[in-house]
Amino acid sequence: MKLDTVYAGFRVERIEPVQEVNGTAYMLKHEQSGARLLYIDTEDTNKVFHVAFRTPPHDSTGVAHILEHSVLCGSRKFPLKEPFVELVKGSLNTFLNAMTYSDKTVYPVASKNDADFHNLMDVYLDAVFYPRVAKDPMIVMQEGWHYELESPEDPLTYKGVVYNEMKGVYSSPDSQLDHYKMKLLYPDTTYGHDSGGYPDNITDLTYENFKAFYDSYYHPSNSYIYLYGDMNIEETLAFIDGEYLSNFQAIDVDSSIAMQAPLSEPVVASFPYGIGNDESDKGKAIHSLTYVFPEMSFTQSLAFEVLNHALFTSGSAPLKEALVKANIGSDVSGAYMDGIRQPLFEISVTGSEIEKQAQLQEVVENTLRQLVDAGLDKELLEASLNRIEFILREADFGGRPIGLAYGLRVMDNWLYDKDPIELLQYEPVLKALREGLSTDFYENLLRTYILDNTHKGLVSLYPEKGLQEKKEQEETAKLAAIKSNMSEEEIAHIIDQTAKLKEMQQAVDSEEALATIPLLELSDISPVVEVTPRREIDHKGIHVHHIDVPARGINYVSLYFNMESLREDELFYAELLSDVLGRLDTERFTYAEIAKEINLHLGGYTMDVLPVSIHNERDAFVPLAVVRSKALASNIGHLTSLLGEIVGRTKFDSQERLVELLKEGKAIWDTEAFRRG
Repeated sequence: MKLDTVYAGFRVERIEPVQEVNGTAYMLKHEQSGARLLYIDTEDTNKVFHVAFRTPPHDSTGVAHILEHSVLCGSRKFPLKEPFVELVKGSLNTFLNAMTYSDKTVYPVASKNDADFHNLMDVYLDAVFYPRVAKDPMIVMQEGWHYELESPEDPLTYKGVVYNEMKGVYSSPDSQLDHYKMKLLYPDTTYGHDSGGYPDNITDLTYENFKAFYDSYYHPSNSYIYLYGDMNIEETLAFIDGEYLSNFQAIDVDSSIAMQAPLSEPVVASFPYGIGNDESDKGKAIHSLTYVFPEMSFTQSLAFEVLNHALFTSGSAPLKEALVKANIGSDVSGAYMDGIRQPLFEISVTGSEIEKQAQLQEVVENTLRQLVDAGLDKELLEASLNRIEFILREADFGGRPIGLAYGLRVMDNWLYDKDPIELLQYEPVLKALREGLSTDFYENLLRTYILDNTHKGLVSLYPEKGLQEKKEQEETAKLAAIKSNMSEEEIAHIIDQTAKLKEMQQAVDSEEALATIPLLELSDISPVVEVTPRREIDHKGIHVHHIDVPARGINYVSLYFNMESLREDELFYAELLSDVLGRLDTERFTYAEIAKEINLHLGGYTMDVLPVSIHNERDAFVPLAVVRSKALASNIGHLTSLLGEIVGRTKFDSQERLVELLKEGKAIWDTEAFRRG
């Protein structure tokens, strides 16, 4: 495509090579409808499409979340109850989902098959621009909330997919803490509301408000269309224009996201959460110390990722170590969240007591002040920067298509009218961050955005026995009062609605409706089977498997140790070994030095004990200890040397360090069990 040329109604506004993704980015604008489009042209056959909308909520009724569910319940061309359930039966998709964020809603799909990719785009575009829910309130009742009553004698209840889902979400203390934290720190902007829906507020949503939200935001002029991969782009643009965008005229959409004015003084608050009457309330408090930032540059955001890793995640993390030694809680973590217009930096503590709330801020800020005044450990920062760089280069999205990761990444700029391509071009940013190691760049960031920042909140939850039961009783009483104030006609109407909704849910899609779903034909599928090349080598008595595939210059190494000789009760200790190996002194290094070496030269190190099935033996397993690591090709020597040091020369003579690691592991297990109920 050529600059300033129109293709199927899309004008090419910018063309820019992006070496970091081995492709070329094209920014286009659909002149008639106002839709924005970003296309990344690469040789990757795993093609990705998404259509996204800026959807800032003005309350916590969950309208954005309910809308995301509802548009997937049938559309103009595909009038089924659940088109995507039928679509996946004949699809080769590599990703298919929809996600509601705090200020946007994204509908992404991916496939390696050309016909399948076209089908997925078609069904999604029809769903967002021509959904049945725009004319059918029953879908909102099903997906959002409704009163349910089958007979006049029955108690009135709330039901709904999203309502039930969010009740489950808010049974977690972590979710409750997030709700209070965001409400207090962003009181005047969309981030103070829960786009997913707060259960107490979901039942305030009316169909009229739902429809107004859809009409306001689900228009091409408020859309962000993303394409990635090896495709016939001109045919794809012609399809999007001809079938969809040419039916719309550009309009002005006010979906702007306001900035929260800085708080004049910090917020300190605490709230109860429910535990069982027979549970102990000791060590159940949760604290969050959160700092809100203004809009940040890509360089600043990545610098805080480096700082978070150095302070909390690295083996010698000084801020985490200070909090652990202060005995504020059993588990400490840090997080930088930049997927919103005003990012935040959060320090979380679990397994604590409410009386230690103030101590958290005191230890954090005193420790950071000492670190900043003395100058941060530049070797530690360099190691953390290397780790962040590796993550960027590896671009691992948990096995999901890499184009999907790029698409979600660019939204962090694009949504706020900033350059989306910039977030793919990390080389200049890494260069600036490396230059910052020789200056006080990182210290100044901590001083400006943490130590001198009044826009912060210290929010805690403490356990209260019987609180959940009390809330359930209050809801039951509220519904009973609502029903008692209803007329006979109103009760009859709800009974009738309940029956109609159940009838709709139980109805079977007609053959005509099912026939509208585009399914792949055998002729659409290539008969060529993709074969991953693998070589087997015997090296000094060790069986080596080598898989030679493109891996962005990264080598992945896994060592497998057969543990069949261990008794079943001994496998527990093997699991403990996997937790501590790599975190103890070795013959050459202290454990802190090992952590630095890993971050300086490797992309990661893990050890797990796993049951692995035996080929062609259905119920037979063998226990294996699996040591995994990865590194750039230039660092393969460091990788083999460090693995040899960790696996073969670890020292187990420090009882104090072993006890510390085992207590930390137990705290993590306890916290995870507590969070899962």
